[in-house]
Amino acid sequence: MAIRYQYPFRKPYRVGTPFGQKGTLWKSGYHSGLDLISLAAGGDGKVYPVAPGSVIRSVAGDGSYGNYVTVRHEDGMLSLYAHLKSIAVTLGQAVGYDTQLGVEGATGNVTGPHLHLELHEKEYHYPAVIDPAAFLDARLGEQQAPAPQPQPEPAPAQDNQPDAYAAQAVAWAVAEGLLRGDDTGNMRLHEPVTRQDVVVLLHRMKDLA
Repeated sequence: MAIRYQYPFRKPYRVGTPFGQKGTLWKSGYHSGLDLISLAAGGDGKVYPVAPGSVIRSVAGDGSYGNYVTVRHEDGMLSLYAHLKSIAVTLGQAVGYDTQLGVEGATGNVTGPHLHLELHEKEYHYPAVIDPAAFLDARLGEQQAPAPQPQPEPAPAQDNQPDAYAAQAVAWAVAEGLLRGDDTGNMRLHEPVTRQDVVVLLHRMKDLA
């Protein structure tokens, strides 16, 4: 199911530590999320879900993540928002694009205020393997791409040019009203004759008698 995604901060904000940065600060050996900074960049620090969903975890005081919220989205993805100063949603709550999840903070294992964002497919597992910036940028690019415009159907080719041997007969039949085109003016001169075509021709000949 395709859904619209967004970044969890309203602008302005900036990127802190990117996904995949290697170092001994992390048990996995690399940073398994994306750190975003709002307050220090002039933003309001309010955290929003990257897409609609429901809150499946709301935890206060975790040793690593501090105060954090996990949201399950309609396409099966999970998003995790860590180090929150405060949490503004409850377990099981449905959330939309404008639902405030909490406020950027410095709870848990941090060196300063920021939001740690993780994305997981179907279930949470450590360490995360999805780069949130690459995931979100790809979907934002898809959302901003212009929708394909419907192309008009080409007009059917007019089969109204008789072969040389039939030109005189076709001209006579048209003049007498025996041969007429369809609603688009196509006489379909080279198509096989059906039984109903024969009946129509006989009926028109009867009118001439």
